Amino acid sequence: MTAESLFGRSARPALAAILDPDGGRLLVALDCDGTLAPIVSRPQDARVPAATLRSIARCSALPGVTVAIVSARVPSELRALVPLPGVRLVGLYGLMERSIPAATRARWRRRVRRLESTAIAAFEGIQGAWLERKGIALAAHDRGVRDPDAARRFARALRVVRREAERLGLRATGGRRVVEFIPREGGKDSAVRRLIRSTGARRAVYFGDSAADDPVYVLLRRRGLLRAGLGVHVGAGTTRAAYRVRALADVRRFLDRLREARTAGARRAA
Repeated sequence: MTAESLFGRSARPALAAILDPDGGRLLVALDCDGTLAPIVSRPQDARVPAATLRSIARCSALPGVTVAIVSARVPSELRALVPLPGVRLVGLYGLMERSIPAATRARWRRRVRRLESTAIAAFEGIQGAWLERKGIALAAHDRGVRDPDAARRFARALRVVRREAERLGLRATGGRRVVEFIPREGGKDSAVRRLIRSTGARRAVYFGDSAADDPVYVLLRRRGLLRAGLGVHVGAGTTRAAYRVRALADVRRFLDRLREARTAGARRAA
């Protein structure tokens, strides 16, 4: 589907439904890397700009608004990137949430450990490729792959690991220059669905930047789930989101418009 500009004329009714101060509780869910923090060659070097953190903090303080960061990063990394009280931080696709039984998480970890042995052998010797072990998930990065032969070898290795993951009941979900292997029951859509349920949100907007976010965009279009749901893709590329913004600064622009709409609504009510 073709994604329309979030700030274009055709998006005005959908955007107004989200910004409306009287529309019921609102969930603002945001991916982190590529949405709030610029993509960098080494994930540990990523930073969320101070201006974006200020916009997030202001929105999280608004009555009737819940702000949540939904990321593939482990929770400790997410806390370091977004150190804001009042913001819901959902790391590792929500796979570590307390509502998930410990026995289930233990079973997932065993499957991921079994996949690791296959992945280590498959990616061995590929210059620039590296594996990130997250306990309950496994990520294969190709951010450092530059040589065309190494890129072809990485693609072949990835096919081998995908087949083994499927056999183990895991699924692959793609980000920018990374493929994550997670339990089949997991995913950002599952995390956002739990957020909608736990917050009682009647409206929700989600900003993401990769194929891993597509299931959330589809979820937010589901009839009967919400009064209004809005999926927004950040940057270029194919997407299943209905709307798009050009750059990370536009995410901050949306947050600031939300705060302005709520402030104006409060003045009118007074």
